[in-house]
Amino acid sequence: MSQDTFTEFSEESWFSRIKNSLVGILFGLVLIPICTIALFWNEGRAVRTASALGEAQKLAVSVAADPVNPANEGKVVHLTGQVVTDQTLADPEFGVMAKALKLKRNTEMYQWVESSSETSSKNLGGSTTKEKTYTYKKEWRSELVDSSKFRQQQDHVNPTSMRYPGRETVASPVNLGAFALSSSLLGKVQSYAPLPLPAADSLPGAIKGQAKPAGGFLYFGARPDSPIVGDQRVAFQVVTPCTVSLVSKQVGKSFEPFVSKNGNKVEMLVPGEHGAVEMFQQAKKDNSLLTWILRGICIVFMWIGFLLIFKPIQVLADIIPFLGNLVGFGTALLALAFALPLSFITIAVAWIWYRPLLGIALLAVAGGVVYWVIKNRKGNLATTPLASP
Repeated sequence: MSQDTFTEFSEESWFSRIKNSLVGILFGLVLIPICTIALFWNEGRAVRTASALGEAQKLAVSVAADPVNPANEGKVVHLTGQVVTDQTLADPEFGVMAKALKLKRNTEMYQWVESSSETSSKNLGGSTTKEKTYTYKKEWRSELVDSSKFRQQQDHVNPTSMRYPGRETVASPVNLGAFALSSSLLGKVQSYAPLPLPAADSLPGAIKGQAKPAGGFLYFGARPDSPIVGDQRVAFQVVTPCTVSLVSKQVGKSFEPFVSKNGNKVEMLVPGEHGAVEMFQQAKKDNSLLTWILRGICIVFMWIGFLLIFKPIQVLADIIPFLGNLVGFGTALLALAFALPLSFITIAVAWIWYRPLLGIALLAVAGGVVYWVIKNRKGNLATTPLASP
């Protein structure tokens, strides 16, 4: 892998840093309410999703994939079976054919890729010296990398197009027993597997002699062991008939998402044989995991918002770098001391709003614990003997 670097230095005065930190306060004042709203929304999303899953689970009935039972029309159904198709998919440009649900052409181009890293050092008087290093590497990428946006464009120029772009072909119709799989459910079938490459002598005349089999790819370039910028490699993947389990609403001989009373849509498809209870349990776990991830992201960004508000204090102290570092550590803790309670209060209020009985019960329990701690602490203080003089 080839790479090179380019480094540039810049200096920012103390007055400029003060000005920028004051502007940062505005961003902080915007970021904090956005995070507060996002936290509140996330709790509502979690409740609505859980409610929709619970509603769908109560209504779900397990049915056979064949035949279609008209009595289940409009019901939430769970079924397991093999997804199949009679269609043969083709990539005529390469002469590739396969009886499959999906046929994907994966193509990569050898290109320059830019990354950067920055270090900053404080100077006596409050100014900072920044060192920014740009690193350029040659890598295989499936998407075009726009080299016109590189900091140093000279000697790092990428092609502006791919001769053989990636593409995907999807079969239609695709069946699960007597049912036709909807496009939304088919989109969830992602069990791709490599497709053997066509023989070099069977390739269409337009590319025969240009492509070289190498490492599971058809290679377009002079030397597969020593690629240059602009070389391409192509491989193929397919989704073949496979067993899946799904939950959706039966509509005629196909499916569509179930819409719960709160407007949320429920539709699931997973590979393999899985019971309805198992699928709903996993969906609820996924909902809980997503809720915690979004909570964490919002709390971090709220902390950043408070950091921006307190930033001018640190910059003022940076006239003496050592003092600025101490103040910076203190403001980081102060920002956390503001961000965590506000985040937890927002979540608590959201719980009361979306789940009033549970929210009030939790507050009552928390209040009882606090009362018990305070009462026992006072009791301990009252019974503690005074030291003899």
